[in-house]
Amino acid sequence: MTDEHTLINHDIQVFRRDRPTPLPLITDAPVRCYRINHEWAKYIIGAVHELINVQAWSNASDERHTAIQAVLQFLEGYTCMDCAEVEDCIETSATIINISTNVSQLETDVSQAQQDVADLEINAEINIYPPSPTFNNADELCAAATYVTDKLQALIHQVVTDAQTITFQEFLENLLPGGGNDVGLLRLLWDYVVANSNPNLLTEVDSSEAEVRQYFYCNLLDRDLTDLDIDASGTITSDAKGAWRGALNATTDGKLALWATIGMAQPVAPDSCNGGDCGVVCREFDLLLEDGGFVLQDLGSNSAEWQVGVGWVSLPINNVVGPDFNELEITKTFTPTVIQSVTLIYSFDHKFTSNPGITIQSYALRRSGNVVAFTNIGYPGNEGDNQTVVIDAGGVECDELRVTMRAWVAPGIPPDSGYAKLHEVTIVC
Repeated sequence: MTDEHTLINHDIQVFRRDRPTPLPLITDAPVRCYRINHEWAKYIIGAVHELINVQAWSNASDERHTAIQAVLQFLEGYTCMDCAEVEDCIETSATIINISTNVSQLETDVSQAQQDVADLEINAEINIYPPSPTFNNADELCAAATYVTDKLQALIHQVVTDAQTITFQEFLENLLPGGGNDVGLLRLLWDYVVANSNPNLLTEVDSSEAEVRQYFYCNLLDRDLTDLDIDASGTITSDAKGAWRGALNATTDGKLALWATIGMAQPVAPDSCNGGDCGVVCREFDLLLEDGGFVLQDLGSNSAEWQVGVGWVSLPINNVVGPDFNELEITKTFTPTVIQSVTLIYSFDHKFTSNPGITIQSYALRRSGNVVAFTNIGYPGNEGDNQTVVIDAGGVECDELRVTMRAWVAPGIPPDSGYAKLHEVTIVC
């Protein structure tokens, strides 16, 4: 014998083996995968090809033999793990489990952060932001209404512009660092703008800005009442309504309160809020800026008119031949309201110099056409600028205020004089 190994002649040996066919199918579990690179594969696969010979298997007469078919199936190759196996692997992967845990924690943190923001906004409204101004602070109220409206208008412009060029996610990344928006409702505004095919949307929004500002002013910045007024408007287009209401609803109460606070300190142009006429009777009517909703009575040849910067003024009669007077008579009607007092500031020139029984000035509160409170200044009524008179109503219910003023004119009085001017009316309830 010798210690040297004798090499087997595989060309002969393989063909002479009568291998029994394994009972399980070649793909039956449990399976095993082998790592092999391309260089080694040409040798290993080449060797496996010997197993497709009929001589390699017992009872094999042609290539249809079960074992040969199994080897051919093996040589086709396939992915070692199917989708179900990959999912099973992912479910048990420590890395995946850790990622899933972190995501869940992040979702919890985000939810908590959103709640914290909501709590902060509530606390901000209660503890930080001053209360909204009232009609007693008309300039501050108008300035706040103007600022809030401008900010909502700017938000609409931003959404319309960005919707044409960027994604909603990119839009949020640019918008949200400042906070103060409900993302869900903001998405509705975004989708509305994207779906809206009106090329004049921004023009329609801009043209309705003054009306929306007036709604904020008259509703004392109340968002719900303002939203109802916008929706019920007969002059704002339906597309502009959708944009305004979407922007308003997407802005949180805290952000609106912040805007109102900042706006109160901003300068505002005179008459920016339509003279403050909101159908509210218990307030100050600055007749230098507005007509106050008063209506001129038909006085025939003697008449009056409202003049900006002056108020309601009687119109002088030129070239008077005989004694006469310039008369100012105006009324304001309103929903029946309990009135405490009415203060009027007026200017008056040339009282009557004769017939002291003639009324020079009278001011009456009425209910259903009947006088319920009355102040009368007859001869010798006061002359001069910025006179004051008060009607003490004492808490009676009224639905009309009537002001009558008569200034004397005569041949001895210079032409175009004899004026009566009403500058301001303050109604206290």
